[in-house]
Amino acid sequence: MPIPLFSSCPQEAKTNGERKKRLSTSAAFDTSLWMATEDIVAAAIIFNINIAVFNGSTWKICNLNFVEQKMGKIVEGVPTVLLYNASNLHYEAVLSVSR
Repeated sequence: MPIPLFSSCPQEAKTNGERKKRLSTSAAFDTSLWMATEDIVAAAIIFNINIAVFNGSTWKICNLNFVEQKMGKIVEGVPTVLLYNASNLHYEAVLSVSR
């Protein structure tokens, strides 16, 4: 399956991405500019992966299905990256999951 083009990403993600590319390095301290859900969805689409984000109590699945209004459904046959974001400030890779 070919990697979906960036044009299939939500317009909000494209607009935010273009705006963020023009920012100075001092903007890194502005938390309103940090990675948001639309950025995660855009990355999942660009890299043709599932990105599952755990907020401390639930998982949010980000992928092409998110754009197609099928939220929470894993795209079969592609890798899945797990991220931890309970602080809502910083994403960390999840190295293992247990029940």
